[in-house]
Amino acid sequence: MYYVILHTREIEKRRKEMKKAELIGNLVEEVEVKKVKVGGKELDVAKITLACDGIAKDDTTFIRITVWDKQAVNLAKHCGTKGSKLYVEANIKADNYEKDGVKHYGFEFTANRIEYLAKK
Repeated sequence: MYYVILHTREIEKRRKEMKKAELIGNLVEEVEVKKVKVGGKELDVAKITLACDGIAKDDTTFIRITVWDKQAVNLAKHCGTKGSKLYVEANIKADNYEKDGVKHYGFEFTANRIEYLAKK
């Protein structure tokens, strides 16, 4: 019985790890930090777009990422200029909804860790 419990915990740990993305790309626009209220607290948030190059020359993917609190402020302060190269580790969450009878599927990326690779 102990083995089954241990195995189940290991599976849950791996599932959480698999819902992560590691991205390297350039900021598409200047970082703008806004204040939002979440659960009665006021937090800083920035929504950034990262342009990630693919293998082919014209294979660029644009990914929207939400950056919260101190990390958002530090990003804007130190490396929030258009064209800056970043490494972002982000959690991925499915964002599925239905509108006017049409199902929409997407993903929401939330930054866990950001490294500044090169400032433009």
